This record gives sequence, C-alpha cells and structure tokens, in this order.
Amino acid sequence: MQHKEKKITKSQSPATERLQKLIASTGLCSRRKAEELILEGKVSLNGRIVKELGTKADPYQDSIKVNGKVLVLSKTERYSYLVLNKPAGYITSLNDPEGRPIVMDLMPRNIRRLLPVGRLDYNTEGILIFTNDGEVLHRLTHPKYGVKRTYLVRTKGGIPADRIEKVQRSGVYVDGAMIKDIKISNIRHTSNASWFEIEIGEGRNREVRKIVEAMDSEVARLKRIAYGPVSSGIPPKGRFRELSRDEIKAIFDLVQIKR
Repeated sequence: MQHKEKKITKSQSPATERLQKLIASTGLCSRRKAEELILEGKVSLNGRIVKELGTKADPYQDSIKVNGKVLVLSKTERYSYLVLNKPAGYITSLNDPEGRPIVMDLMPRNIRRLLPVGRLDYNTEGILIFTNDGEVLHRLTHPKYGVKRTYLVRTKGGIPADRIEKVQRSGVYVDGAMIKDIKISNIRHTSNASWFEIEIGEGRNREVRKIVEAMDSEVARLKRIAYGPVSSGIPPKGRFRELSRDEIKAIFDLVQIKR
C-alpha cells in the first residue's frame, strides 16, 4: 500500500496528464464523458478510486482502471525532449530530395516521430531541440511567446561599433518587418573580423544572417548557443542528449504550459 501511495503523491513528471485527457486519448470516450466517469467513482488510480478532476497520472508508471478494466494506453505517446549539437553541413529536415545529410541522420532511430523545434540552416551549427510534444513545439516557435535564441557570430571583416549600436537602438528591417528586440553583447574585434553574441526573440528564416547583412557585413560562422533555458551541458558536435527535468520544467514555465 505504501508503494501505491507514493505513486499518487510523487512529483509530477513531464509525462503526467490529467486522467480525463488520458482516458479520452485512448478513444474509449470523450473527455466530457471521462469526467463524468471520474465524478461517478468509476475510475481508479493505483487501486484507489479517484473523484477529483484535477488528478494527474503518469501513463507509463501508474495503473489506471475504468469500470474495473485496465485502461489500454496504446494511443498515448510518451513525450521525448532532446537537444542536438548540430554540425554545419546538415539540413534541418525530415528528408532531402537532393540527398544531402539531414539532422535526422544524427538522431536515435528507436525514438519515432521526433520533430526539430525550428530550423538551423545548412551552415549553422549549435543547439537544436527535438520533441514529439506538439504543444511544446508550437509554443517554442510561436512569436507570441518570444522565446529567446542566442547565437555566436563571427563576421567576414570588422563591423564599426556605431553600426552595431544603431541596430540595437533602432532595430533593422528583415524581410520587410522591423525587428527591434535585438541584443548584442560580448563584442570583440580583430583585424579581419568581429565576434559577438546576438539574442533575438523570433525565428525568421536566416534572420541573424540578414541582420548582419543589414550592418554591411557577412557571417563567416554562426552557432546557436542558447534556446530559451537550454544553454549548458551541450553535447559534443553531432551528438545529442535528453533534456533534464529542470530544463523541461523551465520550458513549460516559459511557454506557460501547466501539466
């Protein structure tokens, strides 16, 4: 009995969902009907009758029964959250008609239906998040949530300090839209290049490269070093790891997901 109570009161993992949502996801009934079943005392969690609609369960650890029968959760997909250190020379795509290397070649084959969160172009390297959690993917890439991305930039030729200052102060047009929320830091100049970090809150196609072009320069190397709260413990180039529970929670908090 002690083991069962521990399961009910354990801290919620990213896989937890409300009972009515889990029941409905199997196709057994609608979510509203599932709520009725819970209120009627016809749903049990780890051997205990549940009558509270806010109750959550982990479909991969908890035992759920409806009308005394074990709920089959075959249609419920376990969420995965990975970060890849993308090398240059890979397309961010699920396939490529031209036969070029794609980022999926670097991902584990036993985890299906993972999708990249946003894109990094062929010559850009660094942090690329993957998930099969559609809600998280949508919110991380939607401009409404303004999730910050930070890039390390090396330019071909130096950029005068006043141009960098002007972009930060006044913004710059990219594809006909004014981008103002641009932060540039850790600026360093050499005889033939400028190095700096640039933080933006949108993910327009080749946005950083176009911002640099607006400063009358060109990107020589581009690496994403942070995506939202994911910035440290990045694996070696071409390798991936699972996001930690703290990172997943930080993402949930950032994009206002409560589970």
